[in-house]
Amino acid sequence: MFSTARALHHTGMALHLSWIRITLAVLFAVVPAAAVAGQARLSFTDDHLSGSGAEGWLRFRAVDDLSGEPVVGAEIHLIAESPTPIAGEFWSTRKAVTDARGVVRIPVDDLKPSSMIQAVRHPKYGISTRDGNATAIWRLSRAFDVPVLVLDWRGQPAPGAKVGFCGYCGHTPDLTNAVAGPDGIAVLRGINPHNHIRDVYVQHPGLDLGYDDVDWYPGGPPDIVRCYWSKPMTGRVVDHRGQPVGGAFVSAPDVHRGPWARTAANGAFTILGGDHDIGTTQVRMPDGRKVFFKRPGSYPVTLTLPDLSDPDVYEGQTGAGEREEPNVPTRRVRVRFETSGERLMVTVRRPGQPFLEGEGDTIRVPVRGPFAIEFRPEDGERGLPGQRVYAFDDASELPPEPVVLKWYSPTIVTGRAVDESGNPVAIESQWLEGWKEAKGDAIEEHPDGRFEYRVRGSGLGVLQLKPKNDDLRMRSVWVPLPLRGDERRVDLGDLVLSKTPQLIVGSETDPQPFVDVQWSRAGFQRAGREREFRLGYDGDWQGPDLKAGDVIGLPARGAEVAWREQLTGSGPWRIAPPKGQIVLKVTAADGKIVVPHVQFADQEMRLPEDGHLLRLPTGVMRFEIGAEGYRTAIVDTVVGTELQAIAVELPPR
Repeated sequence: MFSTARALHHTGMALHLSWIRITLAVLFAVVPAAAVAGQARLSFTDDHLSGSGAEGWLRFRAVDDLSGEPVVGAEIHLIAESPTPIAGEFWSTRKAVTDARGVVRIPVDDLKPSSMIQAVRHPKYGISTRDGNATAIWRLSRAFDVPVLVLDWRGQPAPGAKVGFCGYCGHTPDLTNAVAGPDGIAVLRGINPHNHIRDVYVQHPGLDLGYDDVDWYPGGPPDIVRCYWSKPMTGRVVDHRGQPVGGAFVSAPDVHRGPWARTAANGAFTILGGDHDIGTTQVRMPDGRKVFFKRPGSYPVTLTLPDLSDPDVYEGQTGAGEREEPNVPTRRVRVRFETSGERLMVTVRRPGQPFLEGEGDTIRVPVRGPFAIEFRPEDGERGLPGQRVYAFDDASELPPEPVVLKWYSPTIVTGRAVDESGNPVAIESQWLEGWKEAKGDAIEEHPDGRFEYRVRGSGLGVLQLKPKNDDLRMRSVWVPLPLRGDERRVDLGDLVLSKTPQLIVGSETDPQPFVDVQWSRAGFQRAGREREFRLGYDGDWQGPDLKAGDVIGLPARGAEVAWREQLTGSGPWRIAPPKGQIVLKVTAADGKIVVPHVQFADQEMRLPEDGHLLRLPTGVMRFEIGAEGYRTAIVDTVVGTELQAIAVELPPR
């Protein structure tokens, strides 16, 4: 929870920030003239602090995670879990909208808000969720349109597949939906790709749920959701007299999402994505009553409810034949792996039949009918594509033995390091997979500045370049990688190494050497989960390439409040933490000890025992101070670099 600092101007390095505009937008009211003149003004209100949830109201503030500005006009939904979630349907128990200060107030006298999730919708901010015990400040991430490639059990694109984005457990609704185009890509619009839960579910005839999570960065390739085979489960629900039952919920209960379907007026239902080994074994009536069934042997099926006038009955009748286990003969086939060092695992998949695991250099395939050979690294990690698939309509299509299973070729990453005049620069380099640390023996030397890496990962990589010339600065470059394939190349071109650091943190008289600073960028991390990089000897930036919109900051520490500053312009930049300070001495008017909380700008914290707050932005500021059982104090003042002490007595409610 941070505030954005004021503008700082330096010769040759200007960072133009509109902190005053942002802070004024956060204030609850116009600051009185007495405060502008340097005298604090104190008032009281019966309104509770954000996040307290007292007296039947849920109150909190939504702010932009990067700038700290209030988010105006955001829809806030309170959502209760449903035992029968239907794909593509959204529900909420209560809705409210944030005001001009980003504050939302929701009446919850008749609810238990801690048991609900909170969801937010806003055109500029990604659809996000959090639980009902969350903090007084909700930092919102920017919205992104995320492409998702849906692949079927054969590894082929699945046009027309419906994809739902769920931000909590499967008992909560889809927050948005998309349909895959002819290329199998569905675009989930306006989501937060780093929400704490970001599950996707697929609905399409012939596919299972594809239950997976989004893992995507701006500039990267589509995220892949792989679905296995699942035949639609169809049928009717009828009562004990044979009459159709509409509005009942039918499930093949496998995961929280079910999947579930709702019966039409004629009792008909269609379940997509269910596991046939489980089958349609549960019906839940609109009043919540559950009825259980034996697993059907075939579909369509008629599920006959018992006489529900008997409150103790809970088992219905399944009107389908006994299940016949598949008995398709198989034969052994020799295989040969062609890899660049990976150890592979092999599975043969058959629609509606058990998987066949590979054994050494042989696999078993059906003698007839379609199947797919799936292979993947034994040590496969999230950054690697999960599998490669060769699909066949029949075993007769297999090539001569041994069947060659070729793993993806490495992606070739090339480029050249040059100085500001375009001349080649001798360098050492390292490649990092995602956010992992490079190994010491991974250092390579390039006398002419040209480099080539054979990369086995996908997603986001980082290339570190260290010049042999000490006058030049090292550089780390973000490298979005394509999906794995054969003959993939990424040409980074000429990468310029400069004599000037991209960023210096600290003033010319007060550098910040070897300090761990926080970095965040829209679409690169979960809100409030900044990544840390250590500054150099001069307070110079040592992390990956910066750009306008990035935020650099320091966490709260002792009396020092958290500080964040957003970069604007093309750089290079110099920024420094603000020097504002104040002491808030809080006591109770009735003489009792209080443990006050204070909220200001886009921050919320427990007030230190001595009341001292350092590293505040200077300028007009409003502080809200509250404690349980007492009225809320509002302090309007002007924060300066000279210490200002303000005494506050909290009257009881």
